[in-house]
Amino acid sequence: MLTIDEYIESRKREDNLKDFDLDHRSKNIRICVNYVFDYFNDHLAQHEQKAKTFMDIDKIEKYRSRVSAYSPEVKKWLVDLYSKHYNLINFSMKHIIEKNEFFLLSYTDEDFQIIADDCRTNLSRKWPYLRDEKEGILLFVKDQHRIENLVYYDDKIPHLPESIVNWINDTMRNFNIELRTFAARYSYKVRYDNTILKPIAPNNLFEYSDFKEDLTNKENLFDIDNLYSKICTKPFITNRKQELLLLIIYYWSTVFNNIKIWNICLEIYNCQT
Repeated sequence: MLTIDEYIESRKREDNLKDFDLDHRSKNIRICVNYVFDYFNDHLAQHEQKAKTFMDIDKIEKYRSRVSAYSPEVKKWLVDLYSKHYNLINFSMKHIIEKNEFFLLSYTDEDFQIIADDCRTNLSRKWPYLRDEKEGILLFVKDQHRIENLVYYDDKIPHLPESIVNWINDTMRNFNIELRTFAARYSYKVRYDNTILKPIAPNNLFEYSDFKEDLTNKENLFDIDNLYSKICTKPFITNRKQELLLLIIYYWSTVFNNIKIWNICLEIYNCQT
């Protein structure tokens, strides 16, 4: 950006204006006055606009990088909306999705449509332009589900009974659902939810004899009855209550980084890895 002196000097050279041309003094005064007006009204405004444009491009590219995990179609949709409105709608939609307890177990178009409608209804109150983005929101919800189910996709399945390993693999192959992700998150919830953990865990988790007695005698471990009743109609969950419980216990036991807890569970349920 030029200073006002530099700008006037540049314009004088362009117009071949001579400082000491007394014959055109009145005309040159008007021209120089116009230079000043042009400097403040045009030159500075153009520079400000260019600076804003560069800042916008930088922000958009940074956002594009942040949403790189999404499919090309969803990423383009997110970036296009961001370039117009500068709203981080992906974070807002993820926040709504996180409130859905069984999002990770969604697999039908109806499941995804219900969640997408919930996102659109809630967010369009704040951002009305989203009322017309029904298709894009649905695609985002489906892609978010894909991403979250990839958390364990490349990991080797830990030492679990063969029946559970087969169940995990079959569910991923047929429904694109990673059961390990769901079980791990549920076990994390159990760890911090005293209403679930208190009735079914011993006071001292490292008193293994007491812990074994708890697992053997107590019913409804980890509130499994309530959990199973809510999801038992899903074809990959039906008649899989014990497998689901074992998978939850496995990830819960890893919270304490002690395989003894898991071995006790295998012994109780007569399972072999």
